Amino acid sequence: MPSMPHKIQVKFTVLALLTGSFILGCGEDAPPFTSIDPKQRMMVREAIRSTFDEMMANHFETTQSQLGLSEQIRTTPTKVQWALIDDFGERFDIGWSSSIQLTRTTPVRIALIDESFDVDAPGLKHAFDVESGVNIMEEGKPLWSAHRDGFHHGNLVASIIANRPATDVSPLGVWAGDGIEIIPIVAAGGHGPAWRTPRSNPEMIHSALKHAILAGVDIINISAGIDVSRSDLMRLSEDPIWDQLEAAGIPVICAAGNDGRDIDINPIFPASVPRVNIIAVMGIGPTGQASKRQIDSGDWVLGTNYGKKSVSVAAPAELIEVEARPNRPELVNGTSVAAAYVTAALAVNSRMRVKRVQGLENQCRSAGMIQLPDPR
Repeated sequence: MPSMPHKIQVKFTVLALLTGSFILGCGEDAPPFTSIDPKQRMMVREAIRSTFDEMMANHFETTQSQLGLSEQIRTTPTKVQWALIDDFGERFDIGWSSSIQLTRTTPVRIALIDESFDVDAPGLKHAFDVESGVNIMEEGKPLWSAHRDGFHHGNLVASIIANRPATDVSPLGVWAGDGIEIIPIVAAGGHGPAWRTPRSNPEMIHSALKHAILAGVDIINISAGIDVSRSDLMRLSEDPIWDQLEAAGIPVICAAGNDGRDIDINPIFPASVPRVNIIAVMGIGPTGQASKRQIDSGDWVLGTNYGKKSVSVAAPAELIEVEARPNRPELVNGTSVAAAYVTAALAVNSRMRVKRVQGLENQCRSAGMIQLPDPR
C-alpha cells in the first residue's frame, strides 16, 4: 500500500488547567494534510479487515489459551491494532510504546459505567475489582445479566484499557500492567430484548456516579448516550453529583454517540453536560477523518457525533480490535471505543495531550486526537 504524504510533526503545550488533576494539552500549529480520497480510505479499511481475517484464520485456539486463564503471552499489539501502532498509512495512532506497560504501587481506579461485564474473562480478570462493582440496572442480579448472546459491552471497553492477551490473537490493552483497577457498574446500555433487559435512564447514571465516588475512583468512563431536550439537559446538569465530581477533580469520560449529529444542537446525556470535567469523545478513523460505521447495505456512514462546544477530543473508533467475549476478538466501530482510549491515556498520566488534526476544527474543542503522554 502506498504511504500517505505529509507526516505531521506536532509540539505539545499545556493550554489550561481544567480541574485539580486534569490538564488538557494541545498541539501547536501543524502543517496541513493532503486530503485523502474515498478510494484510499477504503483501501486502508480493506487492509485492516484482511489482516484481521488472516490473523484469525491462522489461529487454531477458539476457547482458551493453552497457558491457562491468567497468563499473559504477549506484551505487544497485534498487527491490526492500528490505534496503538499504525502500520497502515499515515500515523493516526495514539502514540503507544512499551514504556506504557508500567506498574504502580498505588493503583489507578477506573469506574466503567456500562451494560454488562464478564469479570472472569481471562485477559481482564486481573483488573476487575468485583467487590466494588454493582448492578444498578437490575438490582440484585449479576454483573453479566444484560449481555447480548455472550457479548459484554463492558468488556469491549475494558479490553482497550487493560487487556492481557491470553492467546496469540487477543488485543493488548493500552495499560496491561499492574496498578490499574476497574470497577464494573451496570447502569448503561440495555440493548438486549426488552423483556429481559431494562433500559438505562439519567437517574441510573446519577446513581452510578454516586456509587463511583463512594468506591474512591480516579476516573469515570460512561458508555451511555440518552437523547434529551435542551431544557432536560439543563435540569439534569443541576444535580448535586456534578458539583461533587468537579470538586473531587474526577474526570468523566463520555462517548459522544454514533448518530452522526451535532450534539451542540441536539444534545445527548451525559456527554453534553456543560461541566469542565466532562470529556466528551468523538471518533476518528485510520485515515484521519471523523469515524465511519458500516450499515447493513455495506455502505459506510458517519459514525460519530460531534460538537465544537460539547465535544472535547477525538480518539480511534473505526475497525478497532476488542474482546467483548473471552478469547473471541472482533473489529468494532463506535465512540465507546474512542472514550476508552481517552480513559486509558488519563490513567497513564493525567496530563492529556492532543495532536491537532486538520478537519476537526469545527467538530471538537481541541481540534485533534488523543495522544498518550509520558507515563512518568
